[in-house]
Amino acid sequence: MRLHIHYLRSLEDSERVRKACLAYIQRWCRNFYPERPDLMQETRQLATMLGGRLEIPELSWKYLWLQKLFGFALAKRFYHRWNHYKSSVIRSWDRALFYLEGQKIWPDSWESS
Repeated sequence: MRLHIHYLRSLEDSERVRKACLAYIQRWCRNFYPERPDLMQETRQLATMLGGRLEIPELSWKYLWLQKLFGFALAKRFYHRWNHYKSSVIRSWDRALFYLEGQKIWPDSWESS
């Protein structure tokens, strides 16, 4: 992230670019919050250097109730596991439909509708 910001600022160092860099840091810092406080400290310093301040990251509104009940770390873990489970189910369903389509189980009259 530091290299991305350095490269972008080498092209143009304006208020607009600094705001974009702050938004970039804010968006991606939840990937290592709260597990890596050392990286959070670095990103806070980088944000200060850019003239801004980092907010504590938040999860989507769907997971806020979990965050309030069990804390950010557990809600984040649930978020990742739920999305992994959901995509696994969708892939399995797609695979099953593909298999059934190859077996020609459906009557030909259904294909036209």
